[in-house]
Amino acid sequence: MQRVEGLVAVITGGASGIGRAAAGRLAAEGAAVVIGDLREGDAARAASEIIDAGGRAVGMAVDVMDEASLALLVDTAASRFGRLDIMCNHVGGSNPRKDLDVVGMDLHEFDRIIALNVRSTVLGCRLAIPHMIEAGGGSIVNTASVGGLSGDFVQTGYGTAKAAVIRLTQYVATQYGHRNIRCNAVAPARS
Repeated sequence: MQRVEGLVAVITGGASGIGRAAAGRLAAEGAAVVIGDLREGDAARAASEIIDAGGRAVGMAVDVMDEASLALLVDTAASRFGRLDIMCNHVGGSNPRKDLDVVGMDLHEFDRIIALNVRSTVLGCRLAIPHMIEAGGGSIVNTASVGGLSGDFVQTGYGTAKAAVIRLTQYVATQYGHRNIRCNAVAPARS
């Protein structure tokens, strides 16, 4: 079944984990995918696997905390394939050795966690939405976490950031639903 035939997707963090699985599935279902990852070689390899399987893909380096880098990724999708329909914001994480309870956590790590998980998702949405409006609509998928749904004894920054991603998703869905843009979050459990 080719459920997304002719659509174009950007996947951040697309060289591994959930992002790579999303890229492979979208390509198998007919979408052209632009895979962005901090590790350019890994992004290129993921794209090559899709191309070898008969799909359309591009792999690029991206630093999701750098607006210009993320803009280049999104704009490449729109210019190379003529449109942008799907934005998957999958980059995230924290350093569990530094992301402790609220008193013990490293505040520099907290700031990095917010930038990596929240600011990058804001930027991904912000950069994709104008292209989606031009295409007549689209779908944004943000990766949150069950850590954003309940408290824990450690990883305060990560849980806080993922809670913000969940709330951001609700705001984007409310603000752009009338433009035929869906915005959803997935909340996987920690492995």
